[in-house]
Amino acid sequence: PAGGQDAVAVTRELNEEALQTFQQAYEEFTKLYSSKHLDAVKCVTMLGLLCRRLGNNTDALGWASKEVKTREEILGELHPRTQQARRVYTDLVDKTQGHQQPAA
Repeated sequence: PAGGQDAVAVTRELNEEALQTFQQAYEEFTKLYSSKHLDAVKCVTMLGLLCRRLGNNTDALGWASKEVKTREEILGELHPRTQQARRVYTDLVDKTQGHQQPAA
């Protein structure tokens, strides 16, 4: 139905806008504080999520990797948010590898 297609287009547009907003917020938090500030790390989480929603698993994988490394450094490997970030990263790696063509 046409209404469903409109909703998909609007959702994509909103996700793209949110991606830009979180990118700007990440840059500002990093400038004001550091990339290890918890608000900056939350932006990294959201950037990865939005990239996944927009179907850009390559960028999502980069953000997820950054999140895991940063959370391990500031919160430790056993912290629940670090473990959640690692699960997301592992899932993305699995999805990304599943879409790669085998080498000829």
